[in-house]
Amino acid sequence: MRFLTALSLVLLAAPLTSQIAIPKYATKYTSQRARGTFFQAPTNFVITGLQAPDESKLGYQSVAIYKLKAAPPAYSSTVAGTPAFFKSKVPSDQYIPVLPPVVVRKNEWIVVLGVCHTLTGKTYTSSYGASKFKSSVLGFPMTLQRCGTQEDFVGLSGKCKLWSEVNGNNGRVRIFVARQGSARVYGKATGSGTTPSLGVSDERPPSIGKLGEMLLKSGTSSNLGGVLLMSSGRAKIAAPPFGTLLLALPLVGTFIVPGPVSTAGKAIPLAIPSSSTLIGAKVNWQVVMLRSTSNFATTNGLEWILGQ
Repeated sequence: MRFLTALSLVLLAAPLTSQIAIPKYATKYTSQRARGTFFQAPTNFVITGLQAPDESKLGYQSVAIYKLKAAPPAYSSTVAGTPAFFKSKVPSDQYIPVLPPVVVRKNEWIVVLGVCHTLTGKTYTSSYGASKFKSSVLGFPMTLQRCGTQEDFVGLSGKCKLWSEVNGNNGRVRIFVARQGSARVYGKATGSGTTPSLGVSDERPPSIGKLGEMLLKSGTSSNLGGVLLMSSGRAKIAAPPFGTLLLALPLVGTFIVPGPVSTAGKAIPLAIPSSSTLIGAKVNWQVVMLRSTSNFATTNGLEWILGQ
């Protein structure tokens, strides 16, 4: 995909406040309780944002960060949790800034809980992913493990008794950290019928020396192929008959096979060079789908900012 040579187009400095890798979505859990993840910090870093994935489109999210002196005890033992940060009833399509940012020191134990719900509902949904997930922060490896509370997380403003259950599903919460790699969708797809989309991979944010990944949902099975376009910035350019280009000129493109219609999407992995000079580089992506020889559709835009 000529990714290495094309990176010379995109070395644009940008502030980073971006996501660590979390497991991909597997299933969801609905109850009056909250689930999440915990880990021991392998280095110093700063948590700048959170987001609870809203798998049921309930509309609102509530999240918390805790600092503990040790790992939360195995269920059914508990430890009292007082949030270092708590925020409730935020629209679930928003990134929640952690203000002031939570400074994490090496070897601290961190718990993050997050649920989605309606504005006034007392039933909460947690997004679940694989247990004992191998992640990293600023290039240092760490393991995300399952934790939770049996109490009313939102009603108690996060002041809950916490436990761990390391062999169970992780409660998925997107954790944004300064100087990590980021991936954000922007703009709208264009085309007739069910439009395609280009989405974020929670498992593989764009980090130097690793595989970055995006998820392409084709929208329909009547596709002859697609062109993955890359640029150094955002734009909004009418380009009939293809649709609206959301990338700044010039562009680099490569042909791809869309894959079958799937709610999970087709993973498009790209190897990112292990070079610290790329930290802060901005890369923008969009796919033009060929539905027939005379019918086209474009995805939304996806912006990567490369990090550690």
